[in-house]
Amino acid sequence: MHYRKEIDGLRAVAVMTVMLYHAGIAAFSGGYVGVDIFFVISGFLIFRLILDELSLGIFSFSNFYQRRIKRILPALFLVIFCTIVPAYLILIPEDFAEFSRSIIATSLFIPNVLFWRETGYFNSDVDLKPLLHTWSLGVEEQFYIIFPIVLFFIYKLARNYLIPFFVILAFISLLLAEHFVLNKPAATFYLLPTRIWEFLCGGLLAMIFNKYRIPPSNKIVAEVAMILGMILIGFAVLTFDRSTPVPSVYLLVPILGTMLLLVFGEQETMVGSLLRSRVFVFLGLTSYSTYLWHQPIFALVRQESLNAPGLLVITFCIATTLLIGFLSWRYFEVPIRRYKLVSKSKVFILGLCVSLLFISFGTLVHIKNGFETHYTAKFDLRQQKVWKSFASDSYTESECRYRLSTENLNYERFESCQQKYGAAIVILGGSHGMDFFNAFLANSQSPFVVGFVKGGCRPYNPLEECNFRGFQSFISANAIHVQNIFYVQTGLELLLDKHNKPALPDFYTKNKKQIYSINIDRIDLTINYLKSLGEEQKIVWLGPRFEPWLNANKMLKQALDCADSTPKFELNEEMAIYSQIDQTLAQQLQKHKSLTYVSGLDALKFDASKDLYTCNEIFWSDGDHWSSAGEIEFGRRIIGSLIDKQIL
Repeated sequence: MHYRKEIDGLRAVAVMTVMLYHAGIAAFSGGYVGVDIFFVISGFLIFRLILDELSLGIFSFSNFYQRRIKRILPALFLVIFCTIVPAYLILIPEDFAEFSRSIIATSLFIPNVLFWRETGYFNSDVDLKPLLHTWSLGVEEQFYIIFPIVLFFIYKLARNYLIPFFVILAFISLLLAEHFVLNKPAATFYLLPTRIWEFLCGGLLAMIFNKYRIPPSNKIVAEVAMILGMILIGFAVLTFDRSTPVPSVYLLVPILGTMLLLVFGEQETMVGSLLRSRVFVFLGLTSYSTYLWHQPIFALVRQESLNAPGLLVITFCIATTLLIGFLSWRYFEVPIRRYKLVSKSKVFILGLCVSLLFISFGTLVHIKNGFETHYTAKFDLRQQKVWKSFASDSYTESECRYRLSTENLNYERFESCQQKYGAAIVILGGSHGMDFFNAFLANSQSPFVVGFVKGGCRPYNPLEECNFRGFQSFISANAIHVQNIFYVQTGLELLLDKHNKPALPDFYTKNKKQIYSINIDRIDLTINYLKSLGEEQKIVWLGPRFEPWLNANKMLKQALDCADSTPKFELNEEMAIYSQIDQTLAQQLQKHKSLTYVSGLDALKFDASKDLYTCNEIFWSDGDHWSSAGEIEFGRRIIGSLIDKQIL
């Protein structure tokens, strides 16, 4: 297979869009599709390489996997090794332990599985994870392990059905992605079965190139096709965002664009000449090292920033990434790839040994919980108090103060508690509902409190695992034994951005002075669900609290240092947004006599100079959730307000 410069140019497009997306540049809101471009390119090159070697009778699994090891692992291991010390110095123990688990998973080729279990790609804290980007390497590595074997046997046993087989497989994978992208978004995003079709779009092109001689197209056709390909990629990069469901049919836009560039790229066109230019080829050649370095640099800089880094800092990070990416490629990646004196067996053994070293180190850090004992060893009494206040979910449930499992609503336990203590107080909601549930347990002596709370669960987006229908039946069966139902959710999800899409955690941290509106549809869907729970008990929508969306880890460090006990922040613009949500909710719920609205803003009376952290406590565990100290302090205020309003 001959070298094609324009493919390196296409790699440059992919890596720069991903990097600018992770840099938080608002215009590149869909830059994450650069990873999907990489997937298509990988499928095309790997299938074409294997098919060429199979047709010549020289294909060898050992040669193939040796090349993959030398291509992927050395630069990856270098980045992991160089990131360990800065991560240890910058991350708090909990995050360093999490970082160590990502080292283990990356060394086992399953980082995508780990991040599926631990987080979503578009969650608020993902920008702080140094090895988050290795999820895509995990998907690629799994593809490289499995599909050469599949391709080999289909080629040998049913060569005439090669293309139909992979067309059907790609179609099934796309159907799976489309089916699960809304109900199982994290699994769909991270796992190989719903990503296979992207690789196979490139792989099928390679099969067509291998089977048929495709003559050069008319120059005008080629020009139009190449321009259209760039337009499709550019459209996705500039218009997709974190609310776009991916992977799904939406990704056909940049993938078809990539396929057009691969098909017509060899011909003399304006776009082809651009992709073959020195700058694009250079960025493409260094793209793998650049991709590996960008996330650790961005994440660790953000860990040291209280809010989103400014343009100057981000520009410095991009320049540093490009420089280190080049040095890593020139003096490490290329020499190792070209080094021929080590036998194949030694390549496998060296890869295994280094992997085992990283796994051992990661396991040690995990067992030691990020070396927390060493981190806190020199704390004085004040610092120990601050550290303890940072914990979350620290209140022990009891027999009749408990969370309902969405899988098992346990009617018997509820009935037993009802017979002992009478009517229950029920708390319903997502992760903010979990905060309020903990706050209620910390501040109230009520003997019978039940929480139906789970992160990410909201009535207007009834995920299967949230079991809202089951809760509806549960309340219906126990209506006369429920005193109050309190509904609590984040206010951020009740906003629409200027494109009429649901707002995301970077709504005002990355995009100041954004135009926004209130998502009345979501409010109405929630109201309808709450009304469906019946009128036998008082149903209270406890309005959203203010969410600062600042880096809680940095707040913790500042509280520990106590350099300034009075944080100085201007959050007036952000607070005005939540005030508008609060007013809209109050107006909407006035129309429904069976529901009661209580303003979370009025109950909390948030003051940025006092309610972020002090020299003795920190009140937030992340950008929008309370720490244990926050649960105590803010819960006291809310419950006091509910008592004053004679709701409790």
